[in-house]
Amino acid sequence: MYLATARPVTLLFVLVTLPACSQHRHAATHQELSDPGVGTTDMEYVETEEPQEKPKLGGRYLSQAAPTKLRQELPEYPAAALADQVDCTAELLFHILTDGTAKVVRLEWNPAPPEQHKEAFEQAIHTAVADWEFVPGFRWIRRTDDDGQVRVEKQDIPKGRTVRIRFRVEGGKAVVE
Repeated sequence: MYLATARPVTLLFVLVTLPACSQHRHAATHQELSDPGVGTTDMEYVETEEPQEKPKLGGRYLSQAAPTKLRQELPEYPAAALADQVDCTAELLFHILTDGTAKVVRLEWNPAPPEQHKEAFEQAIHTAVADWEFVPGFRWIRRTDDDGQVRVEKQDIPKGRTVRIRFRVEGGKAVVE
């Protein structure tokens, strides 16, 4: 899968499953994941047009933070659809990229707007998402270099999110929620 962005970005999704333990809330290192019975890991890389070197495992995640919303305004109700009092709901998956911008990945309708208004609603959503801003999620990683030096680095991480947007008309006025 390729994402169209202004800058090349490599997305890394890691799913780690560890046994339940109330005393230890940390991510496992690659070595811990290799031990039988400790857990499993699945990795998938999603690359842009310019593939970059895949990160090496072996670091330890010290902490991480989810993306923080700076600006996420709802789209405008299309004026052309107001006269027809269109009621529709969009569910969209968007990625928060490492530069803090958002990009629509998938857009589904339930219920869908009439065909003559569908493009106007989709354009309103894409316009709104283009203006969304986030502080990207990140994690602090402890790495040991080849020469034995330990260093801590901050790594921005992309994040996918889903949002539902409902367009409706109430009392002759457009409502977006």
